This record gives sequence, C-alpha cells and structure tokens, in this order.
Amino acid sequence: MTIRDSYAQQILSLFRYSDFRDRSARVIKGILTGNHPKSELPLLPKPDIVLVEDSGELETKVDFIWDDIKFNFTFIWKKGEKGDNYILEDIV
Repeated sequence: MTIRDSYAQQILSLFRYSDFRDRSARVIKGILTGNHPKSELPLLPKPDIVLVEDSGELETKVDFIWDDIKFNFTFIWKKGEKGDNYILEDIV
C-alpha cells in the first residue's frame, strides 16, 4: 500500500458519508483541515496547501500539497436528501 492510498483511507474513515453543505473550495478545505464547525477531526499530517477544483456535478478534484509531496484525489459525491448538500461517497 502506498502512502497516498493510506492517506485516502484515512480521509474516508473520517469523512465517508459526511454531509458537506456544498462542494465549494472553502467548505471542502475547511472540513478537511479541521477549520470548520462540522469538521469531525483535522487530518494528520495537515497539508500545507489544499487545492479544490470542480470537475463535474458529482466529482471534485482535490490536491494535497506539502513541501516534498503532492497527492491528487477525485472525491465522488452523491446528492443529499435536502437536494442542496453533498455526501462524500468515495475517493479515487
């Protein structure tokens, strides 16, 4: 298993099926770095930079960047019951 795969598993164990009120960069960065009221726990180690790019209605590209490494992920979403929120389903 690679470090990238381990990091993705950690994110999923913390945030799978979590309700994100939207997929904006501000909300995603806040939740994933522990700077948001609904954040369950901050990730360790915390990335220096989190880049978020919308890549479709139910997909978001998220990059975690440190001084010496960068991980690229695609977050897969499903629409929440409210219709204006998103539930994190998977990370690839």
